[in-house]
Amino acid sequence: MNKIDRRTVLRGAAGVALGLPWLEAMGSSILNGNTRLAFLFMPNGVNESQWDPKGKGSNYSLPYSLEPLNALKDDFNLHSNLYHPGAQTGDGHYSKTANFLSGKHVKKSTSDLFCGVSADQVAAKYIGQNSYLPSIELGVKKTNIFVDTNVGFTTAYGGHISWTSETVPAPKEIIPSQAFQRLFKGAKQKTSTAEETKSILDYIKEDTIRMKKYLGREDSYRIEQYFSSVRSLERRIQRAAKDSYQLPRDAVNPKKGIPENYGEHVDLMLDIMVLAFQTNRTKIATFMFGNSVSPQKFDFLNGVEGGHHELSHTAGDKKKEHMIGTITRYHIERYARFLAKMKAVKEGNKTLLDNSLVLMGSGLKNANAHRAINLPLIVAGKGGGKVKTGEHKVHRPKSKMNNLLLGMMQTAGCPLKTFNDSDGSII
Repeated sequence: MNKIDRRTVLRGAAGVALGLPWLEAMGSSILNGNTRLAFLFMPNGVNESQWDPKGKGSNYSLPYSLEPLNALKDDFNLHSNLYHPGAQTGDGHYSKTANFLSGKHVKKSTSDLFCGVSADQVAAKYIGQNSYLPSIELGVKKTNIFVDTNVGFTTAYGGHISWTSETVPAPKEIIPSQAFQRLFKGAKQKTSTAEETKSILDYIKEDTIRMKKYLGREDSYRIEQYFSSVRSLERRIQRAAKDSYQLPRDAVNPKKGIPENYGEHVDLMLDIMVLAFQTNRTKIATFMFGNSVSPQKFDFLNGVEGGHHELSHTAGDKKKEHMIGTITRYHIERYARFLAKMKAVKEGNKTLLDNSLVLMGSGLKNANAHRAINLPLIVAGKGGGKVKTGEHKVHRPKSKMNNLLLGMMQTAGCPLKTFNDSDGSII
């Protein structure tokens, strides 16, 4: 059987191009050095009592907020006692968001920004340059820029975890259809009715027919599954682009393309990330569940009332503490769903999750005290088989989070010996 190159894309009319998932016809060697890195951020901290597990090593139990990960317990490591010395207690939420992936001290400013180049952008420089996109930055909320006079910071700091330079944050994409188009560039699709949208698959039929001549039974099945997932994602994006309710006359019509439902929006963006990794359109991605001081309401969760940021300042209120734990649990459910989808994608004798490292965490632990010590952090995936998972790793108190970021980048193939204030490497 002739081999298919891993960089093969199916091309069609008007510049349409679609990358391919791993196929047996590509051989197994192409999987070497193909570790993907994802960094997922939750705003506003967690309820410590419902996050911190009992036990360490492989002998530990998951608390309330982390229970949705039970079925995936062998696929991730929990990390305790890590922090960024540059993000001390105080100064609110913003400084702990901007430096989440760098640990650099954030300049307290209402206008001119100064942080540090983030780990995802450092990794993109070394291992992302051969991909269609060196990195992609996703989220669900735009960054509204104003000065928060309560703490003396511009809110620009709270809307970005990815920084291309010390003064320039990387803009994140929040509209699913635009994120999809960035990754799978093609013609602007013409439709005969508002309900009809031509699929990217229609443009590449001829190239697909030629490629299928080289595929065996398993590859044929795998490519059909892949095409099915592409089409399913397209349909969901098309549905999300339609208004789902009638607005009052004096209301402002919201931008099309953003789902009304928060959970649907999150899942759709994370599904796009899976597809981007699966097709090797990028190896590096970041995602923000929300911005710092997010007022997102989670009233759709049983027993939760009020905005996220408001609830994070519990002031010892047990009811608020439990509501924060429930909101965290909801985010962990979305994370678990994302990991399960990655685990379902086969790449040789491994899975997409096996060939990835996926960090999930927050720049704060206890938001009530703005405490940034012992950050809530999880890293899923085996880094291509280099990482042993299934453990609660309890590091010495006040170990540096940059040691973990360095370990992730080194495992993915970045030729780095240090990263900012790191004094070692852990993974």
